[in-house]
Amino acid sequence: MAASAGKWQVIPAGGPTADSVRETLQAYLDETWRRYRRAMRKGLEDAEHAHQARVWARRATAAIDLYRDWLPGRTRRRMREGLRALRLAADKARGADIWAAWLRSLPGKPGLEAWLLEVERERRKSYRNLARSRWKARELERFRRRRANLLARVSHRGNIPPLARLAEMMAKRIDRFFDACPHGGSRAEEYHRFRIAGKKLRHTLELTGSLLGPEARDDLHGRLKELLDHLGEMNDLAYFSEQVAQSSLSGTETGLWLQDELLIRQQQALGTYWECGHPDILRALRARFEAVCLPGD
Repeated sequence: MAASAGKWQVIPAGGPTADSVRETLQAYLDETWRRYRRAMRKGLEDAEHAHQARVWARRATAAIDLYRDWLPGRTRRRMREGLRALRLAADKARGADIWAAWLRSLPGKPGLEAWLLEVERERRKSYRNLARSRWKARELERFRRRRANLLARVSHRGNIPPLARLAEMMAKRIDRFFDACPHGGSRAEEYHRFRIAGKKLRHTLELTGSLLGPEARDDLHGRLKELLDHLGEMNDLAYFSEQVAQSSLSGTETGLWLQDELLIRQQQALGTYWECGHPDILRALRARFEAVCLPGD
C-alpha cells in the first residue's frame, strides 16, 4: 500500500485528472486501512488510534463523494458502505475512550473509582469486540478487494467539467452546513447535525484547498476547526450524560454529582460555543466561504 497520507491534497491547476483522483483515493483509503489496523492492535495503549481510524474513514468518504463523476456508481456505493462499516466498528471503542479520559480528568471524589472500573471494563470489552469483529478477517479482505476495484476503474464519466463539479460540490457543502445552523433553543441533536455537516465541509476543504492558496485555505480551515471543536465538546458532554443515565451506578451519590457536574459543564460549553457560533458571526463566515470558494457565483 501507499505511503502515509497527509490530510491536504493537491489538485492540478487545470482540474482533477484520472491520475490525481486515483492518487488521492489511494492515499486516503490506505491511510484509513492503516489507522484501523492500529486501532485493532494498539487501541488500548493509545486512544488516538480509534479516533484517527474514524477520522480517516470520514475523509475517504468525502473524497469518494467529491469524485463521484470519476467512479462507477455501484463500485462507489460499495466502497462507501465499507467505510461506514469500518467507522461504526470503532465507534464504541472511541466512545469508551473519551468517557474514561473525562472521568480520569475529574478531581478526586469518593465513589469515582467504581465508575472508572466500570468504564474501563467497557473499554476493554469494546476493544476485544473490535479485534474479534468481522473486520479482522472477512471484512478487511472485502475492503482490500473494493479498494483495488475502485482504483482500477477511475475514469471521468460526468457531463460537467471537473472544476465546475468541484465548485458545485463545495457550494452544496457550504449550503448544508450553514443552513443547519442551530438557534438558541435548539436541541442537542440539532447541534450534532450541524457538527456532522461541518465535518463534511472541512474534509471537502482539505481536498480542494490547494485551489484556494494556502493563506485562504488555512484561514477558513482554522475558523471552521474552532467552531467544530466547541461543537465536539458539547457532543461529548451530551454523550457522557447518556452514559451516566444508563449506568447501574446512576443513583449513587457520585452518580448524582456527575449529573449535576455535567449539567453545569454543558451550560458553560453552550455559552462558549455562542462566542463563535452566534448567527451574526456565522453569516460573516458563510460570506467568507462563498467569496473564497465560489468566486464565480
